[in-house]
Amino acid sequence: MDQNNFPTGSPAPGSAEALAATLSFDGELVVANAEKIRGQLIAAFEHNQTILVDCSQATAADVSFVQIMIAAQRTAASWGKSVRFLPVSKAVETAIEAGGFIRDAIPHGNDKAVAQQRV
Repeated sequence: MDQNNFPTGSPAPGSAEALAATLSFDGELVVANAEKIRGQLIAAFEHNQTILVDCSQATAADVSFVQIMIAAQRTAASWGKSVRFLPVSKAVETAIEAGGFIRDAIPHGNDKAVAQQRV
């Protein structure tokens, strides 16, 4: 898997990922909260094979959050685990774009194609 591909969407019913834990991040996803975010990810992986990241309610985000998510994805892969992303808020989308990451790497909340996938 390419390091910058962000798996998205809902897991297939009956798959191992169907039992995944959802980790929700809201509020300010910025460098001041980076250690807390990192700690929550590590703790979630102690008991789960797959983590679904929900940051649809983020009010602010910076490139540090995007970097943490990329690192989480790489670490998960090295542990034989995975990270998947639910649609993100406009703030996270802006951080992805500002950081020079692929614009469509993580779907944002207004993505109708992703919404249709979930039906």
